Amino acid sequence: MKYYRDLQNVVDTSRQEGIEEGIAQGIEQGRQEGREQGRQEGRQEGRQEGRQEGRQEGRQEGRQEERLQNIERQRSLLLKQLTRKLGNISSPIQAQIEQLSLSSLEALGEVLFDLENEEDLRQWLNRDSSMNNE
Repeated sequence: MKYYRDLQNVVDTSRQEGIEEGIAQGIEQGRQEGREQGRQEGRQEGRQEGRQEGRQEGRQEGRQEERLQNIERQRSLLLKQLTRKLGNISSPIQAQIEQLSLSSLEALGEVLFDLENEEDLRQWLNRDSSMNNE
C-alpha cells in the first residue's frame, strides 16, 4: 500500500512537473510568437510609413520641379518676345534675364511693350536689379 502511495506521489509529482514544464514551454512559445508577430507588424508599419513619406516627398519634388519649369517657360517666352520686339538681345542682357526672379520676369512682361530698344531694356534691368538689392 505504501508502495502504491509512493508510486502515486511520484506520478503526481511527475505530472505536476510536466504541467509546469508545459506551461513554461507554452509561455516561451507564446513570447516567441508574440515577438515575431510584433516584428511583422513593425515591418508592415515601417513599410507603410516609408511609402507615405516617399509619396509625400515625390509630390513636393514634383511641385517644385513644376514651378521651376513654369519659370523657365515664362523666361523663354519673354526672351522670344523681347527678341521679336527689339531684335537680337546681347549675351550680357540675356544673362541678366536668366537671373531674374519670377516676380521680376512678370514685371518685365508688363513693361515689354513700352521698351523701344535694348538700351531701354538695359536700363529697366538695372533699375530692377537696384530695387531688388535694397
